Amino acid sequence: MKKSPVAFAALPVPMILSAISANVTFDAALTNTTEWTYSSDVKHNATGYYTAGHGARIASPAFAFAITSVVLHVKTTSSCTRNLVVSSYDPATSATRLSRTFPAIPKGADDAVVAAAWEAFDQVRAVSIESTEGAQNLYFLSAALSGVPIVEAPAGLRTSDISGTRCRLAWTNPENAASNRVDVSKITRPAEGSSVERKYDFGEFSNGGDTSQQTERIVSTYPDLDGVMLCLPTNSTGQIQLSSRDDKGILSIRGFESCKGLRLELVARHYDHVDEVKSVSVGYVRDGATNDFASVELTGEFSRSSVSLADVPDDARIVLNNSGNKKYHRVIIDELSFVRDHAVETNLVKTAFAAGTTTCSVKGLVPRTQYVARATAFDADGNESAPSDPTSFTTDDAALPLVLTLQ
Repeated sequence: MKKSPVAFAALPVPMILSAISANVTFDAALTNTTEWTYSSDVKHNATGYYTAGHGARIASPAFAFAITSVVLHVKTTSSCTRNLVVSSYDPATSATRLSRTFPAIPKGADDAVVAAAWEAFDQVRAVSIESTEGAQNLYFLSAALSGVPIVEAPAGLRTSDISGTRCRLAWTNPENAASNRVDVSKITRPAEGSSVERKYDFGEFSNGGDTSQQTERIVSTYPDLDGVMLCLPTNSTGQIQLSSRDDKGILSIRGFESCKGLRLELVARHYDHVDEVKSVSVGYVRDGATNDFASVELTGEFSRSSVSLADVPDDARIVLNNSGNKKYHRVIIDELSFVRDHAVETNLVKTAFAAGTTTCSVKGLVPRTQYVARATAFDADGNESAPSDPTSFTTDDAALPLVLTLQ
């Protein structure tokens, strides 16, 4: 068996056929006898639970299905314009990602509002519903969560019996898999490594101890950057600071024609204070809403983090912002660059289906050719998993024909 370490592009979005739902009424759910949790900024009175401050959060437990949408029944006596977000949530670490913004909530509302949906392969199992500035006295009455069964991806995809024109593939299925699809693609050119598309050097800036300098100086030098509460750290060069102190900061970066193979390289740390925010979110802006999809954890020392931007829509502005319920929001950025990994180009040439088995034979391949294969699982209702990790292989030389000579 011959293998080559190569990079691969994502496969198309899976098809979803069945649905599951869960409901909660907040006047009864937010007690110590349930798994739902709420921050100290969520208060209760005769009407129900309401947001009493910036960053008030209600968080769900983890469900046994992939959540694809949230419908929230709210009541308010004031207008709340795009001041409510729902994110995927990790109950173990309180980390959020894949944020979605609720639509504007008009004054006097007493109705359902719907957050933008996630895809099944995002595998969102718990959600955090959080208010932002301007959403005070917004009452949460109930929530309906809809989703689909989780189908895990096949594991351990491997090849055997490779010849010039065929090979055998085998894998390990999740428990609820009823059938599989195997896609084999031809690799048309080798990998080329990676290249830096953009890199921002802040070493030319120095504020001489004045922390009041905002984003205008940086925008004048880097026209693709824009920001809110973007300044220079006290007595420093080569760095910028996201937020001056307790206000949230935003750094917005011009988008790319294509984010295929693109990743953000960030060297950053949090400010040296016990109440400082310890993470920075990475997202993109689309249709006026910010969609956070990753969170970079920070320490008191500069460290390098890499975030894939493969799912960012073409030309969408990329956004870094510091959020959370901490008192201070200072984030120091030492280096910011965008690196593109040049993945191999592939061309889908074969698709095989398997039912009730974890192996299949692929025929009709070309000798001395490099291929990559992935396996996908389906449950009995047709819900599709994400693709397995890929495996690559190269077919052998064509067998020499057998020649018989008659004397």
